[in-house]
Amino acid sequence: MRSLLLLAAALTILAACSKDSHAGSGTMPPVPAGVSSHVSAAAQQAKNAIASTVAEFQRSSRDSLPSVDGKIAELQKKASAATESAKAELEKALADLDEQRKALDEKISELSSAAPEKAEEILSQLKSSLAGLKKTAEDAAARFR
Repeated sequence: MRSLLLLAAALTILAACSKDSHAGSGTMPPVPAGVSSHVSAAAQQAKNAIASTVAEFQRSSRDSLPSVDGKIAELQKKASAATESAKAELEKALADLDEQRKALDEKISELSSAAPEKAEEILSQLKSSLAGLKKTAEDAAARFR
């Protein structure tokens, strides 16, 4: 009984493999009509979505960076008029803000030339960096009122 089942399975497999089969021939069957255009369209949609997200981030950062830069400028004015101990603390905060701002600028430059696959990762890092910079600037401005 068992050998009959094995023989039936083998015959079924052999019948399925005809001369037109591509198994073992090293060639791929032709892509059904329309499939490659759907894949191409989906890839283009993904690129467009990423480009749109990048453009949205650039707009929002253009709105929020002047505010951060204004807070940094305020802190610089306060540092120039502060007592020695407060001045040292302010300069340390300003150095930290300057470092974060430069890192953000580098990431923004990197984003503008990034491949779409890499852009999402950079964008995520940028959003996090921008949020961190805003918080640091706000905390420093509040601390040195």
